[in-house]
Amino acid sequence: GNIVVNKGKLSNNGHDFSAQVTANDLTLNNDAEFEAQYLKGASAASELTAASWTVNNVALNGKSILTVEEKAAVKANGSMTIAEDASATFEYSSYSEFAGSITNNGTFERVLSSTTNEKENPAQVWCSAWTNNGSTVGNAGAQVAK
Repeated sequence: GNIVVNKGKLSNNGHDFSAQVTANDLTLNNDAEFEAQYLKGASAASELTAASWTVNNVALNGKSILTVEEKAAVKANGSMTIAEDASATFEYSSYSEFAGSITNNGTFERVLSSTTNEKENPAQVWCSAWTNNGSTVGNAGAQVAK
């Protein structure tokens, strides 16, 4: 079914687990937080990494925050919309794929490398179309699949 979070923090509590979470639409409202954590045994994430979360559409509303942490992978069969006060951060060495578009009206950050240069695998965020409506983009925007 759908997952709607109105307050608090949601994560897959990964790291020591290999279970993946599958749902329809994911909606974060108000000041809700969502963290996609890497699964047990994960290394630098790529297209071949098992997704810790697989959903359809993602909507970030209010002041909600989405974070895909280092080594984590997220796959969405639909689109993502980031509202004006919401934010999405994709840590370096993470992989996120949206079959649909990403529309940014808030803050979008794709981290390209670690601050220590020990790990230089950029966050990969793929989508079918990228629209930034004059909002904040940190490091780099999404990558549009050709």
